[in-house]
Amino acid sequence: MTQSKGKRLILTGASGCGKSTLTKALASMLPGLETIDLDEMIEQREGLAISEIFARHGEACFRAAERRAMEDALAADFDILATGGGTPCQPGAMDRLLAGGRVFYLRCQPEKLAERLMLYGAGRPITEGLDATQMLDKCRSLLAAREVHYMRSHAVFDASRLDTPREILASAKEFIKSELPELSHHIASKQRY
Repeated sequence: MTQSKGKRLILTGASGCGKSTLTKALASMLPGLETIDLDEMIEQREGLAISEIFARHGEACFRAAERRAMEDALAADFDILATGGGTPCQPGAMDRLLAGGRVFYLRCQPEKLAERLMLYGAGRPITEGLDATQMLDKCRSLLAAREVHYMRSHAVFDASRLDTPREILASAKEFIKSELPELSHHIASKQRY
């Protein structure tokens, strides 16, 4: 179902906002969507988890691998691309993403990000060794620094309701209805997530 460049969707936002979760939900509801998760792509290419890349080679090495993966992803056929939290914040990256498709900022409050990262953030470099208070402070500071980049997106989508299977399904349906109305009739009859 690969779409033309203008119809391709690119999901950005902070770590823990639900980019990968929403991408997987949309793919399950709209069979045939070609999706790319940039973090998964990097891990496959490097043969290491992102946290291991950071630990062994440092952030600069990770960002270089991320940039190469982003460029390759933008050159590939896809319907939805889920970026990493820091991807659009690198020099020139947001311009490339904006030229590569319709970019959405999955917006989420720092409290919700911290809650999700405390529950599901194992293995993410930004969460290593942080308690709940430190996590919230980290989410606030990262969001303060990065939101200027995220807000350049073509549209903003409320990602605060992506925690339970019911919320994920409802949010994916809302995304399809508001952003992909031409595909709403393709929604798989047996929707499970």
